[in-house]
Amino acid sequence: MTHILILEDDTDFGTLMTEGLENAGYKVSLFDRASKALAFMSKEKVDLVISDVFVENNGELIPDGGITLIGGIRAVSQYSSSPNDRNVPIIAMTGRGGLLGKEFGLANAAGIGADAGLQKPFAQPELLEVIERLLKR
Repeated sequence: MTHILILEDDTDFGTLMTEGLENAGYKVSLFDRASKALAFMSKEKVDLVISDVFVENNGELIPDGGITLIGGIRAVSQYSSSPNDRNVPIIAMTGRGGLLGKEFGLANAAGIGADAGLQKPFAQPELLEVIERLLKR
């Protein structure tokens, strides 16, 4: 079964994504911090990552978010003991508008290794289409 890891700080949105992907036949692991996700990935194999670019705590942006996760995955050495390849497909997502919005957040995520980007909110079929496209490569 294809295993998808999600980094999402919004509990309701993360749960909604998890349920939708599980209903589509995927195994899903949900995390709210990059450090937790990276620790999990050091022990467990995942086939695709979906990461919120900007993670907040009490309304404030924190550094333990998507940029840290994406950069951490891409920096994994080929000689690491991690079961994950540094080329695991990554979908970056953001719901943030303004200066730190889609263009800035998704462009930075792409610059450090995200394979695709989605602006939240997005429809389940759109997410599934991107997942299927990345898993086929």
